[in-house]
Amino acid sequence: MKFPVLAGQTDLLLDQEVSGHSSSHLGFTMTFPDHVRPEHILSGIQAVVRGFAALRLRFSGSAERGYQQEIEPFDRHDLAVEFHDVSDAATAQQSRYVQNLLYQDAVSWDWDRIGVYRFVVIKLAERRYQLVVSLQQVAIDRASIVLVINALRSTVLSAARGDAPAAPADRYEAAVDEALLTPTAEASARRHWEGEFDLPDEAFAGCTEIPPARPRSHKAVIAGSDYDELKRTAASGPWGSSVVFLKRLLTAWQRYQPRTTLVDVFCTIRSETLAHQAGMFSTLRPIVVDLAGDAWRDKVTGRLIRAAAHQQVDSRQLRDLEVRRGVPRRPFPVFSYIDAFKPHSQSKQFDVVPTTRFFAPYALTRPVSLKVRDTGDAFAVVLQTNSATFSEAESTDLLGGLVGR
Repeated sequence: MKFPVLAGQTDLLLDQEVSGHSSSHLGFTMTFPDHVRPEHILSGIQAVVRGFAALRLRFSGSAERGYQQEIEPFDRHDLAVEFHDVSDAATAQQSRYVQNLLYQDAVSWDWDRIGVYRFVVIKLAERRYQLVVSLQQVAIDRASIVLVINALRSTVLSAARGDAPAAPADRYEAAVDEALLTPTAEASARRHWEGEFDLPDEAFAGCTEIPPARPRSHKAVIAGSDYDELKRTAASGPWGSSVVFLKRLLTAWQRYQPRTTLVDVFCTIRSETLAHQAGMFSTLRPIVVDLAGDAWRDKVTGRLIRAAAHQQVDSRQLRDLEVRRGVPRRPFPVFSYIDAFKPHSQSKQFDVVPTTRFFAPYALTRPVSLKVRDTGDAFAVVLQTNSATFSEAESTDLLGGLVGR
């Protein structure tokens, strides 16, 4: 049965269709201990795919007609699992082989044949196996990654112990239905976004186009007393810390564009009902801010909360509204915040399965991208700046302002 897609899914489907991007790829490698055999890995994969309906999604439709999704029943689903043997190659060659697999998935994806995931079991040596994981963000958001990766570790290790892997608890279709707006809420959301762009015709005129360029990447961790102090002084609740970092980003951007600007905000603050649910429940939404002066500072919290409350509205109509209001090709910062999220208690058994994230080389088309994750005892901050727009010194200075140095 086909049912509606959520706003975050539509954002990515539109991007793939309009921009010609083939993939919203998330890649990982998982290296298992020597007692884990290929049949254990396959058994674990089967349990995870059976349990998480988001991994059995198929999407249809178009930007013009709208999009739909459907869940393939597990008994009619073709597992996208491959087995490759590179045990006769040197270690460096094996590493390049795995990286090339992930790179190819990042730049080219066969939606009709593969669906939203691909697993490749790699034989590195007689008793050493690695699992290469490719997931599509159109099916799962970044909070869901924790659920899927933890489930893979747990089910594979259970199978290796001789236990039957337990399928994760899942209620995907019900969760999607709960996230969809009622007609009244949808009308309210539509009024909100129309209000966001109720601006003079020249509001976005003359915005600087940002050339695609290699990103300058910076990472920082705010931990210990600095973390405790920031949590203490921020407003109570999960929104407090996100507002602090969003204000810091806007303050930095104000130096370069002291006028009306837009920030695309991607906030993942999971409700209790979604704490253990894999799916694409996060959404990228614009907040419009007039940086001429300091009056905007008193309005950021309300804008952020309202944007989150009204996020589930048809992305196609929102993009059309932006075009009518003269928004250019998104030469604006993007802000991503993930609240403290611990869907499973960390088990020591997971330490024996090293997991590595894959990052494909790409060109940044934004001036600034800021990602902040609250791990529960620290803030992990990742700043990327457009190298054609910011020098190394400017980029380093931006990072200092964002982490409070």
